[in-house]
Amino acid sequence: MIVLVALLAGCAPPAASPVPRPEPSTLEIDEATEAIWASTVEPYLQDPLWTDRDIYDAGHELVPALEAAFRGGQTDWQNDFADHFARFMAAEEAGDVSEQRLWRLHYFYLASHFLNLASTYGRTDIIPDGLPEFLTEDLRSIWFDQDAIQWESDPFRGIKARVEWKLDNRDPDPGYFRAMTDEELFSFAIAADLRVYEREAGADFAPVVEDVLGVAARVLEQESSYPDDGWLFQVGVWSDYPDYAFAGVTSKTEEMVAKPRVNVATDTSHAARWPMWLASLRESSDIGSDQYEMYDDILNRLGNQFAEHMMILPTPEVPYLRMTNYMDGWNGLFRWNYATVAAGDGYEAFELSGSLLVVWWGMLADERVNAAFCELGNSFPLPDEAIELYVGPNTTRERNPLVAWPAYFTNGFAEFNVRLMCDLSS
Repeated sequence: MIVLVALLAGCAPPAASPVPRPEPSTLEIDEATEAIWASTVEPYLQDPLWTDRDIYDAGHELVPALEAAFRGGQTDWQNDFADHFARFMAAEEAGDVSEQRLWRLHYFYLASHFLNLASTYGRTDIIPDGLPEFLTEDLRSIWFDQDAIQWESDPFRGIKARVEWKLDNRDPDPGYFRAMTDEELFSFAIAADLRVYEREAGADFAPVVEDVLGVAARVLEQESSYPDDGWLFQVGVWSDYPDYAFAGVTSKTEEMVAKPRVNVATDTSHAARWPMWLASLRESSDIGSDQYEMYDDILNRLGNQFAEHMMILPTPEVPYLRMTNYMDGWNGLFRWNYATVAAGDGYEAFELSGSLLVVWWGMLADERVNAAFCELGNSFPLPDEAIELYVGPNTTRERNPLVAWPAYFTNGFAEFNVRLMCDLSS
């Protein structure tokens, strides 16, 4: 259990009034979507999703529902999330929350986004006592104090030190030592949401939040590339990482031989968090500032990258939405012989497409993306061949029955998320 500390002492005072924010967008929730909520998200939120089994999935699955709860004015949904996080805080005090730091960060981003939305929409009254302080202290601890493991090398003291080493060392051996991992990227997004909460709720600005956001801006400025009108992140940095060893192979053969790609782009499943990460970072910045303009530009370019190079629209021959395995449109294998995939298997062409219905590509505010996800939402029940592709080589990891594949694609949960992403991206 992480012990809460007083955070107010030494905190910087709130900044001057920020540039006015745009009015929050709204959407309408129809009766069919409300009915699916009652059979999927509502019981899911009743489960202790902070356990080892569920904490990773919950951080992904619930973001569209959380956004819709506030943007759609669904007071009951907002209260369900508030009750869930109140029980989470009690579980943390009791030491019952998963200690897997990477998985915690996935879930803590969901919690920080709850703070973001509750404060933005004037519902600070439903924020559980201690949640903002807990998330801020956890961020401070991992950013400055806790060991930050660097694969087989010695750990750094704090994630900040590891990020700075990666920024300053352009050609390490192996090359993936300088890859920005989910630990860093989720930390950036959590800090962004905390800044929105601080600003909207009139809370003191925590120094750690300011520090993380400054480093995040440096990372995005240094590590971005802009092919045509698109955007890619850290091109080639994963080239020698085992998960990407077969990226150059486009189809399985009897005798598989590794074939890395020198300029490999990020796989589209992990990259599916960028639409929300970037939105949080943009919202944390004052409108008109250099950081706001950078994040806004990257988000627009990411929409182009996804629509023009990654998203494959339905055809008469393949009547369902697909996605390439890599952000640059390459469709080679991913994670051959990975720990949670059966031996002698991996993700072949388009087999990362299942993440379209889970994570956040559909949240991109792009007309082409919006049209594709609205069409996908209207295509349920999905044909068997679509479900087979979306499941791909199914994970061996145990999951909550409500989000376990393939049931997820037929029990209403996938339909719910796609319906919401259609509405939220319009």
